[in-house]
Amino acid sequence: MVAVEKKIIAPVTDPAYQAKVAEARKIYKQKAANPKLIQKIDAAAVPEYTPKEYKGTLNSFDRFDVTVNIGTEFKAESGIQLSKLTDEQIEDLAVLVSQRGVVFLRNQDITVDEQREFGRKLADPSAGLHTHPFTEEGSEYGDQITIISSELGEYYELDPVYASSGWHSDITFEPTPSNYAILKVVEPPVNGGDTLWASGYAAYEKLSKPYRKFLEGLTAYHSSFESFHGASQFRGHQLRDVRGGKNEGLGLDAVHPLIRTNPVTGWKS
Repeated sequence: MVAVEKKIIAPVTDPAYQAKVAEARKIYKQKAANPKLIQKIDAAAVPEYTPKEYKGTLNSFDRFDVTVNIGTEFKAESGIQLSKLTDEQIEDLAVLVSQRGVVFLRNQDITVDEQREFGRKLADPSAGLHTHPFTEEGSEYGDQITIISSELGEYYELDPVYASSGWHSDITFEPTPSNYAILKVVEPPVNGGDTLWASGYAAYEKLSKPYRKFLEGLTAYHSSFESFHGASQFRGHQLRDVRGGKNEGLGLDAVHPLIRTNPVTGWKS
């Protein structure tokens, strides 16, 4: 076990940044006190799209479904390597992920730069890759890579907080959430560390038709203002206010339809 050097936290004192945070907090509190100020959207409006079809270009690699509703894993001996896939195979993989919710691949020989380039091929060209608010300016791995480590809590001397304490979908506080996320496990824990996945498609299909119709008329307000700004003070660095697509500012909130239609599959969740 390698000892982790403790970091002395210096509060964020930049006047221009603090002014932006103060203005964002003012608006956040106004919305909390008066929900009528929250942006209104038409929950029933579905943008035009043409669902994509899986073309079978990955069929030569052995894989199996982890569960009935979610998850597919390519066998370690299948030989699939993300860094070697053609553009057509990458498009098929995107369709497969959209259909199965999550795809697992073992023994991947892929560099950070190759992973970033792979992400660019998956991304919406009009939005590009997302920059997480926590990504520090001048990060060693670039704006589009976020490091997740259990050592961060010890580094910043924080009480442990686990993502497993509640279900979540990534980046829903953004007006333009990410289409896909790529997680590369560099150093797995000796034991534990399991991640649970749930299928929004299956949850929707379990609903009665009248309840589906009711929910499809609703919107949801997503906010990470308190948690992210609080963590920012602990870490002692500024949150990013330009993050790709329409994701700007320090408000860190968005309104989305409660029931979404995946434009790749046409399925509701």
